[in-house]
This record gives sequence, structure tokens and C-alpha cells, in this order.
Amino acid sequence: MEIEKTNVFATKEEMKEIKESYKIASTTPMILPTQTWDKLRNKVNKFALNHKLPKIGGYYGMTHDGDSVKKKKYGWENISGSIDKEEWDLLKETIKKYDIKTVLEFGCGQTTILFQSLNLDYLSLEEDQGWIDTLRTYNIKLWNKQKISFDKKFDLSFIDGPQESQNREISFIIAKDISEFIVVHDAANDWNTEWQRKHLKGEFELIDSIKTLFVWRRKWHLKFQ
Repeated sequence: MEIEKTNVFATKEEMKEIKESYKIASTTPMILPTQTWDKLRNKVNKFALNHKLPKIGGYYGMTHDGDSVKKKKYGWENISGSIDKEEWDLLKETIKKYDIKTVLEFGCGQTTILFQSLNLDYLSLEEDQGWIDTLRTYNIKLWNKQKISFDKKFDLSFIDGPQESQNREISFIIAKDISEFIVVHDAANDWNTEWQRKHLKGEFELIDSIKTLFVWRRKWHLKFQ
């Protein structure tokens, strides 16, 4: 998707309203009706137009700091940056096909709810206490974005955090040491492309992908003993 920043920012009141709507939408499982996402999408787009931005063939999104962005090529897909239904279907298929039982997730949200719905043994690492409070009944640990050690391996690591892809190298460093499978969301952007080239290519092979979701597997001769 082509993204262009506009340098037009939401007001504090608009940001507060958007964040509240986002929290509601993000805790609505993808398998349920998506009216909450539609309302949020339309709200953000309306705010952008209220700031005198021109109408576009698609919708306006918003960065974490409140900057409106044009999402032009394919229109609006998902305001949250979470995986969409097709990406989730591939992730679910991978989990089933390879009998995944344990998951380490970097960045909680939509997928946290979905992992729990599959009765997986998962742990989500999250930098934002607000998200932990929102999803307080889920297995989420506050994380300072530093190297962390585990006394066990995870079948799969899912990388969709920390916020902003330039901050995610640490997730790749941790994941490659403890998992046979690594699934990367937003995999095609510049930063995540670099982290995959630097940390996964060579030891892992790309076995599947759809849209912005890439599935990597540790090469057979480098598998854990």
C-alpha cells in the first residue's frame, strides 16, 4: 500500500476520541462483524477532511503521533495495522499445518485475542501499559524493548511490535534464537525488509506469504535438537 504523510495533525480531543474507538475495535475479534472498524475508519477519515485535506480515492489513516496519512493505492484496509482476515487465515493455517502449540508475540492486539481463541500457550510482550490494561485478561507482559531470555523455546514467534518498524530489530534478534517459525507482519516495509535480510535470510527460509504477512521457517539442518 502506498502511504504518504500529510503533516496534518489531529487535535488532542480528536486523538482521545480515536484512541477510545481504537481500543473498542481492537478488542473485537476479526471473526466477528467489523462494524467497529468501519466506524473507526470513517471517523479518522472525517477528521482528516475536517482539517481541509482533499478527498482521495481511498481513506485517510493516522500515525501514532496523530499525523494523517493518505492510503491511496488500495484504499482503506485496516486502520489498526492489525492483520486482516486473509492474513489471519494464513496464520491459522500455518498453526494447524505445523501443529504449533506455543507462541511468543511481539506487540499485543488483535492477534492476542485470536491466539487465545485457539487455546495456544502464548505470551505477548508489550511496551504500552495502556494496551495491557485494555487486554488485562490475556497473557501479556510489560516489555522494555530490551533483550530478554527464556528458559524454553517457542514453536512460533509473531512479530508485530514494538510500535514503528524501525524499533523491531530486537524482536528479530530474540525470535531467531528461540523459534522454528517466525511470522512477520508489515513484512514488506523498508525497515522490516532490512531486519529480515539481516537476521532471517540464511538461517530461515520463506515458506509462505500473503499481502504483508511473511512466514519463515528455520532451515532443516539448523533446527533445534
